[in-house]
Amino acid sequence: MDFKFISDITDEGKYALLMEASIDGKKYAIKIFKEEYRYCPYVLEMECLALSCPYIIKGRSLVYVDDKIGIVLDLAEGDGIWLTMNNIPLSSRAKLFREAIIAVDYLHKCHILHLDLKPGNFLIYRQKDNEEEENEMTMIDGGQASTKKTVRVAANETAVESLSMKVSDFSLSVRGEIKNGCLYKKYDLERTPDEYLCPEFNHTKYTDKHDIWSLAISLLYMSIDNDKYMDKFGNYLTEADAATNLDYLINECNDTIFIDLINHMLEKDPAKRYSMSDIFQHEFMKGAERIDTKYSNRLVETKNDLFRSWCEKNDVDNAIIELANVILSKNDELLEGLFSIDYEKVLKKMIKWSIALSLADEMINNYKDASAHFSVLFSPKHSDVFFDITYKAKLKFINRKYISVFEKGSDGLMFSFTLTNSLSLSGDLTCFH
Repeated sequence: MDFKFISDITDEGKYALLMEASIDGKKYAIKIFKEEYRYCPYVLEMECLALSCPYIIKGRSLVYVDDKIGIVLDLAEGDGIWLTMNNIPLSSRAKLFREAIIAVDYLHKCHILHLDLKPGNFLIYRQKDNEEEENEMTMIDGGQASTKKTVRVAANETAVESLSMKVSDFSLSVRGEIKNGCLYKKYDLERTPDEYLCPEFNHTKYTDKHDIWSLAISLLYMSIDNDKYMDKFGNYLTEADAATNLDYLINECNDTIFIDLINHMLEKDPAKRYSMSDIFQHEFMKGAERIDTKYSNRLVETKNDLFRSWCEKNDVDNAIIELANVILSKNDELLEGLFSIDYEKVLKKMIKWSIALSLADEMINNYKDASAHFSVLFSPKHSDVFFDITYKAKLKFINRKYISVFEKGSDGLMFSFTLTNSLSLSGDLTCFH
């Protein structure tokens, strides 16, 4: 089945742009990384897009667009900014805020720090039973898409209740480790917007308390009536200005239970700031249930002494070795199928090892493509040629792997999960320009 190209989406995020497409009359967004991020390690994002949480956006398939991989995503009704510009009661938004909290908690249980939580990365979806309005496409910062319009939902309680909030955009997320009871990742680059950085941030580490701080500011921003703010100040409050208007946002909100939770999440002392366990014990979360993950954080031990010996000799980090070992053992048939011509046995093994190691590095660090680094280790005298071979093979592997993950519910590289309500896109997927 072929996607039909509809239009470009003129706005775009830092890392990606979107195209609008349709198949069988239903519209989708295609997320494509920009040319300067052609080698962006987007495998962690794909893993997150297949997690078994109803409040995390799901990938639906992959396509090639201009020789780059595009991720097929559902179109959203709007984002957290859109939410502030529509006549939706705060009592109804509370349901959406609980869903956002459940999603971030689920990510943390998967050892994923989002690190780019802001209103634009919370997408609003609505079931399409009685869709009557034409939609105008707009871009959401970070690479998701929504339909932009002012909807008359306040007069229709059913329409409001059909809304759901989902976390999106994992371009800057990382896989952390448990350290002193917290989810931890050593600082490597700027991942969180300045306006959503917690006060203790000092360029040494990221923790789950960083996500909780930016989550609180996002929820507080999404509680406002931006039309009312416009009438008072002559302009809309942007998501970038939320942190400098905390007092206004807190004073304007008439939900005292919600504000009490927000104040605990915005405690300046990280030791006193609410943890996720504290949040779920708060009155605001009454009736909300945490979602258990369907995988184990402990990687399955695999026996490949030769591979481990080579890695240790070349000072590869142990966490990367373990994950790469699992990738090799669980995807041997798929890796073997990458070779359309005969390769010398040792060279084939080197290519497989290089692909697995670079993917493992990218999923753990989500910083830059690691293929060049491992190409130098495997073939120092001909690293450019080796890189070209392995990178093309890796792209083929990613495409085949995640089509299977998104369309058939297969296990990912890092997580095992069950995909529900998956979109079946059988047949060849044709790129469009």
